[in-house]
Amino acid sequence: MDTLERILSRPVAKPYRSHKVKDAERPYLNEEGLLDFAPDDIENPKNWSMPRRWYITIVSIFLVVNATFASSSPSGCLDDIAEELHVSTEAAGLVITTFLLGYCAGPLMWAPLSEFYGRRWIFYFTFVAYFAFNFLCAFTPNFAGLLVGRFLTGTFAAAALSNAPGVLADIWGPVERGNAMALFSMMTFIGPALGPVISGFLELKENWRWNFYVLLWLAAFTVIIMFTIPETLPSQVLLNKARRIRRAKVPGYENVQAPIEATDRTLAGLFKIALTRPWIILFDTISFLVAVYLSMVYMLLYMLFTIYPIIFQEKRGWNPGVGELPLIGTVIGACIGGAIIFYVSSQDRKKILAGEPRRPEDRLPVAMAGGVLFPITMFWFAWSGEYNSVPWIVPTLAGVFLAASIMMIFVAYLNYLTDSYLMYAASALAANTVARSACGAAAPLFTTYMFDSLGVGGGGSLIGGVACLLAPIPFIFYRYGEPIRKKSKFAPTDTTVKHRDEEDGGRLESDSDREWSSTDGDLERALDEEMGVPSAEDLEKMVERIKRHSQPAAETEGSDAYLDHHGFEKAEYEQHYRNDATGDDREPSKQKLEMMYQPPCFFMPPPFWDASLFGSDNMPTPHDLTTAYRHLLRHSLRAVQYSKPARYVVRDRLRNGFRASTPAHFDAATVQRTLEFLDGAARAKGLEHRLVKNFCHVWWERGRLGRGNVDRKAKSLRDMAYEEFDRAVEGLNESLGLCIR
Repeated sequence: MDTLERILSRPVAKPYRSHKVKDAERPYLNEEGLLDFAPDDIENPKNWSMPRRWYITIVSIFLVVNATFASSSPSGCLDDIAEELHVSTEAAGLVITTFLLGYCAGPLMWAPLSEFYGRRWIFYFTFVAYFAFNFLCAFTPNFAGLLVGRFLTGTFAAAALSNAPGVLADIWGPVERGNAMALFSMMTFIGPALGPVISGFLELKENWRWNFYVLLWLAAFTVIIMFTIPETLPSQVLLNKARRIRRAKVPGYENVQAPIEATDRTLAGLFKIALTRPWIILFDTISFLVAVYLSMVYMLLYMLFTIYPIIFQEKRGWNPGVGELPLIGTVIGACIGGAIIFYVSSQDRKKILAGEPRRPEDRLPVAMAGGVLFPITMFWFAWSGEYNSVPWIVPTLAGVFLAASIMMIFVAYLNYLTDSYLMYAASALAANTVARSACGAAAPLFTTYMFDSLGVGGGGSLIGGVACLLAPIPFIFYRYGEPIRKKSKFAPTDTTVKHRDEEDGGRLESDSDREWSSTDGDLERALDEEMGVPSAEDLEKMVERIKRHSQPAAETEGSDAYLDHHGFEKAEYEQHYRNDATGDDREPSKQKLEMMYQPPCFFMPPPFWDASLFGSDNMPTPHDLTTAYRHLLRHSLRAVQYSKPARYVVRDRLRNGFRASTPAHFDAATVQRTLEFLDGAARAKGLEHRLVKNFCHVWWERGRLGRGNVDRKAKSLRDMAYEEFDRAVEGLNESLGLCIR
């Protein structure tokens, strides 16, 4: 299988599949001595070429199209199924229900399995099984066999829906991921909308089995291109790399381990979380209200496949093929909603790159607009479809805007869940998926009875009334979302409990799935513990010392002078940091020992980390010197988080610097301004040359920059970032009187 995947993926993967390239450099180990991705590591999925990542994105989304198209495809031929298999039309609707019930069961299995075995093998197994059980659906002689086949195909197809977002998180950074996720969300809507259109025309000329023949042909093509997907889960990529290094017996690395091998994570632990935590999070305030809203929206989506035939076939007398064509309007509406999301995402990216503070609630304006538009278009659609005297284009146009509003609500809320629950996002999304899929599964069972009793206008008004009741939810979250999250055990803020994934026996989310935002208190606490931030009592004592002293910091030059000024001895550093500088018990090199005595900012590593890793985008104003000190220490530690000796040096020098002397003009406002300057500049410096170059390519594609100027522009931007950082360090020295260079 590995050979087949390597051969088929050769056109897009060749630069990354060369074993010579892989083994050209010594393995990169993290501070714990475990294998990790080096800066600009070509095996890191986020560092793959843009064409390759888009190819993987398109293939993943094509898998999603198979699943979503199959969910609604039989809805256009239910009468034919009922006639041939001798069941009622209402019972025939179970072919939709059982498939969506598979949607409920599938994510609970495939999500933990993909975290344990990797994305690729779960895709391979589940989609081949989906392909095989579609044969059962196509050739079954009885209704029971059809229902069994539909449930199994739904269960295996759900892997694409649960794993595709994970793949996108693996290969795209937080700034680039918005467009890929918007495209994924569009396909989850467009696929079900196209299913009835195609099956309706097939019913005119062929029997219902041809609907499943089409699914088989589509799946057969997808199976071929599916095998070109490489492994994207970072933990699994590192595991495969560690095994390869051990097989090659690289000198000094014969026993190297990947991070996943050094944990006690078990498959049972993953399943324990997968089967329990989503149900706990489901009843958290934010998760529950979002689940209620999206369940109603998702239920309406599958009700439309019954409502449209009532309006255009029963009332207007159109045939099954033409009667399903107005559903194309919902496809257009989904594209319009996707375009709006693309635009909003681009504006958000500009704000993020400009350093503007962001919070999860900033995702909600799109949901607010969609929430207002949804009931309006629902009433429009229902009452224009009630009367035959109204031209057909009127309800069709209403369906366009109805679909756009659904798309806006759907994507905005999923993004809000992800940003709110962070490391618990996978569990929150799994709970939401099960809840809305269950509601969607129930839709075909009662929609016909409901609209026969109430009429199109009455039934649509009932849905519109419920939508009016739910419309205030995004407005409430936008105003009170942060206080609600502070009371939650799972939506991390500065006051929430510490992350407990490892205590639960494992975790569902990979590192690439984490999106640390401005409210991530767990990262703050982890930094405090790992890097030795003093306790609140110690901080208070330090601040009191600072306030009592009045002498400014001594003007010192060079690292030796700095050490002498603060009472540091080289021998102490040589003894304390010898192992940290080398990673083992060997004598540290002269160059490393010299580096250890440079002032802290010389420990700044090459600019390769993502901007999101540098720290909080939204830094609250410190009200006292204690808060100011913690901010200074925390941000300095983050700036050098990839160098363990550097962390010790920065920590001790800053701590002792504050203890031993009082910086001139030391006040909270000055510290805050300096920190904001340093934070923005360091984050700008953190944009590596490759990332800046990618942005320049985007500008070139938009006609704003000539191709020949891309490299020159990228270098210019990087140089500007370095200059700004140097100015920030000078400002820090001047404002605080510290000897930091």
